Amino acid sequence: MQDTVSVGARSAQCSKGCAVGGRRVASGAVSHLADTGAPERLAAAGYFVYATARKDTDLEALGKIKNVQAVRLDVTSPQDVSAAVEVITKAGRGLHGLVNNAGIAKDSYLTKMTDEQFDDVLRVNLRSQFLLARAATRVMMEKRYGRIVNITSRAWLGGAG
Repeated sequence: MQDTVSVGARSAQCSKGCAVGGRRVASGAVSHLADTGAPERLAAAGYFVYATARKDTDLEALGKIKNVQAVRLDVTSPQDVSAAVEVITKAGRGLHGLVNNAGIAKDSYLTKMTDEQFDDVLRVNLRSQFLLARAATRVMMEKRYGRIVNITSRAWLGGAG
């Protein structure tokens, strides 16, 4: 059986997210993972990748990659998270890993940051991690196997995260 990975993406405004299914792990933020060639590398390594995105252009680009199936997902939406996990589980390949790496930065002085900016950061960088981990864990517990990696900083790209 081919290993499967699901990778999620957000629009360019927020880092794209990824999710992974199969015997191994992967999911989180796709814009930057896609920039590194992660979906292609995972597919080339024998994984089937479920790549998620909000924008049609991202979905179309991800769907062109061999062994990748694009799935619509806004990581901040509980309904979208449930729908994406349902698509993955109905495909019958399993969900064995999740790389949660969606994140945004609203850099501002503390005294100038608005409540809305702060709420946006928490919604993408923290709440989405919870939503995806909770949904993936439910599936993984049934199979008694799974791995979750949470990455909430973009600092790995260089500069402030």
